[in-house]
Amino acid sequence: MRPGEPLTGEEKEELEGLAGVVCRSGLCSLLFPDFIRGIQEDMGREPAGAVRRIADRIERIHRQGLHCSPQVVARVLRECIRPSGA
Repeated sequence: MRPGEPLTGEEKEELEGLAGVVCRSGLCSLLFPDFIRGIQEDMGREPAGAVRRIADRIERIHRQGLHCSPQVVARVLRECIRPSGA
């Protein structure tokens, strides 16, 4: 589940930070997309483009019947930071 575009340093930092929040807060695939939308709505802070794309993908996967634990969501976020083939 790699984003389609290269990540900026800011996006990588945001993804790594979110991975930690996901694990500590128990944000599974059902809750993570709503959490990202809540950041934008409640705090007026726009998440990085990569974060929104990944949250959308996780939400689509969840809707198709594949529930992911917080650990899996965090792993997906961290895997997106890694360069291809690493």
